[in-house]
Amino acid sequence: MKRLTRILLCIILFLSVSSPLQAMASGFELMEVFSLRVTVVEGGIEHEWEYDSPNQYEYETGHTVIKGNEAKTKVDQMVQTLQIDKDRTKEQYKAILEQTFPQLESFDIRFIDETDHLYTWGWYKS
Repeated sequence: MKRLTRILLCIILFLSVSSPLQAMASGFELMEVFSLRVTVVEGGIEHEWEYDSPNQYEYETGHTVIKGNEAKTKVDQMVQTLQIDKDRTKEQYKAILEQTFPQLESFDIRFIDETDHLYTWGWYKS
């Protein structure tokens, strides 16, 4: 019985992680977001996740640039982590990002929704 429970749990986890990018961003489906940029600096290394409608994905870390399906996976993971909501504060995003990036030096989050409204949050270590 324990084994069956573990298998079902693994299947559910796999399906939730491997589903197409349909994450919510402030009540918006990411596919309805025109553009998304998330930049994080930790330990002097800049990481950037980018999405442009309809299907452009890019992930950069240091001097490495990844595009296509691998970048889509990285963008998807960051959107899942942030759970972007236009009503959140930079302090809330800082707390979320510090869980993944404990030596966080700065971050910048920007997205443009389907009505061309720009939302931004940023924080820089003093």
